[in-house]
Amino acid sequence: MKKLEVACFSPEDAKLALESGADRIEFCADYASGGVTPDLDEFILLRSQFPDAKIHVMIRPRDGDFVYSAYKIDLMSSQIQDFESAGADGFVFGVLHADNTVNVESCRELLSAIKNRKEREAVFHRAIDVVPNQEEAFQQLIELGFDGVLSSGGAKNAVDGSEQLTKLQNTFGQQIEIIAGGGVRANNLDAVLATGVEWIHSAAWDADEQKIRLEEMKRLVGMVKSMVGSK
Repeated sequence: MKKLEVACFSPEDAKLALESGADRIEFCADYASGGVTPDLDEFILLRSQFPDAKIHVMIRPRDGDFVYSAYKIDLMSSQIQDFESAGADGFVFGVLHADNTVNVESCRELLSAIKNRKEREAVFHRAIDVVPNQEEAFQQLIELGFDGVLSSGGAKNAVDGSEQLTKLQNTFGQQIEIIAGGGVRANNLDAVLATGVEWIHSAAWDADEQKIRLEEMKRLVGMVKSMVGSK
C-alpha cells in the first residue's frame, strides 16, 4: 500500500495536510533551508488539535551542512526529548562527518535520546543524498536501528534519482523503510511510484504563496489513495 508523507512548515500547513488525508506529516520550519527544528509550542498546539495524527518532527538545529559540534548534538538530544514528551511519533535527523560519511557515533547518541524506541520512529533525512556511498551508508543506518531513510536517490530530485531509489528499494526495502522525496509533485508522481517505495514524501509547495497548495495537496492524496492494494 502506498502512503503519503507531507512536509509541513507551519501549523496551518500541517492542519491542511492532515485534513486533506495525508498519512503522516513531517513537521519542521523554514522551507528555504530544507527544514529545521520547528517551534515546540507550535507542535504542542498542533498535537492538541490532532491527537491521533501521525507526526514526525525534524530535528535539525540550523541550515547548511550536516556536520555538527558536540554542543549541537547535545542540543538535538534535548530537542528530541522535549518533542517526545510533547507527543511526537518520530524524529527525522542525520549527522555526517566532514567527508560526508555517516557519523555513526553521533547518530547513535541521538537515537539513544529517544526514550521509547519501541513506539517512536527514527528517520535519517536527506543528508543521505550527499554521502559518497549510499549502499554503505544504508547498511550502517540499518545496523544503527533507524526505521526509515528519506532520500532522492542521491540526485537533485526523486525523479532524477528514480533509478537509484529503485535499486535501494530492491536491496534494502525489506530491512528499512525508504521514503522517496525531493521535488515530488502530482505531475511526476507516477515516475516516483514506479520505484517501488511504499512512502512518498512531498511538500505540495506553492513557491509564490509560500505555503501548501491545496489543489496540489488534494491531487497527491487522490493519486496515492488510488494505489491502495498496490505493491
